[in-house]
Amino acid sequence: MKFVFDHYALQYMLEQFPRNITKEFWSQFLAACQDGTIVAHRETRKLLEQEAIEPDSLKWCKDNAAFFKATTEAEAELLGKWMKQGAFNFLETASFVRSRIPEDIPFMLCMAKKQGRCYVYRKHTNMRLFSKIKAACEKYGITCMEVEACLLHLADRRYGEQ
Repeated sequence: MKFVFDHYALQYMLEQFPRNITKEFWSQFLAACQDGTIVAHRETRKLLEQEAIEPDSLKWCKDNAAFFKATTEAEAELLGKWMKQGAFNFLETASFVRSRIPEDIPFMLCMAKKQGRCYVYRKHTNMRLFSKIKAACEKYGITCMEVEACLLHLADRRYGEQ
């Protein structure tokens, strides 16, 4: 299974994940990023560069620029189709009540669908938005899982190969 990480999941891995305690999971995460098992969208990088707190996170983004993928033609076509259908209307809010809505979600969902990837997320405080993202995944047949479940999947895969 291959994965696309949203910016909440990636920011968690870069800034909050307990690397010292779970070195093996951290190593597996890095290896999966290097071999293309885990990717993120370029829009995710933009969000991380705006929100990252740790200088090491910004450095990681810069050093791993190839990890962040551009939208393919097929993904752009799907994005246009879904936009016309109103698939992402739940992301639109009045500017005066705008609560940091991630702009990368439509791009990542199209990437996940077209590439057969699992959308990996980290639960956050906006549970209403989160539930709508999960509903969109269900509607469009996109597998999704929390970042911790992804790490366990990577560990299972690694141990299954031995």
